[in-house]
Amino acid sequence: AFYKEANLDEAWQRAQPFYDQVIAQYHEPVSRTVLQVNAYARNSTNGYLGRRFQIFVDLLGAPNQVQSRSFEDEYFVVVTPSVEPQIDGIRHVYLHYLVDPLGLKFSEDINKKHALGDYALGAGALDEHYKSDFVDLATESLIKAIESRMDRRPAAAEQAMKEGFVLAPALAEQLAIYENQDVALRLYFPNLF
Repeated sequence: AFYKEANLDEAWQRAQPFYDQVIAQYHEPVSRTVLQVNAYARNSTNGYLGRRFQIFVDLLGAPNQVQSRSFEDEYFVVVTPSVEPQIDGIRHVYLHYLVDPLGLKFSEDINKKHALGDYALGAGALDEHYKSDFVDLATESLIKAIESRMDRRPAAAEQAMKEGFVLAPALAEQLAIYENQDVALRLYFPNLF
């Protein structure tokens, strides 16, 4: 009854072109970015272990936001209006989509090096979660290292270390070795740690 009384169908007909415009603005750069990440990780582009990655547009949200949530095998990204598409934020979440399951799978091996996490304890800007969860600190450090390698900006890994992601520079060095071989990241992952 509310739908009919509020005439939501007509409201959607007026709003849909704006959504279509933003979706069109994101389509090509997001497709290119996902393809680049999949090429870097040597990952198949037809899905990943039965998991799902979705992007939603929220034109009513505060500008320049990239919000993400994950529930088991489902990763959701919500982007809000911005002058330029928020591609770096989407790429970061997509890297989580690829790397997080690997961190969980190899968490026992990663946790053997948890003493390295002590170096992050003094990082004032680092979220407390990373100070208490070494696997998440390691996977976020890896994602920052991948971003620095993909962007060809070694200084970004050093900056990540200053922010408390203490493994980023060492992982960036290991990624240079990974790049010169043929094994997919999901299989090479244990060699990084």
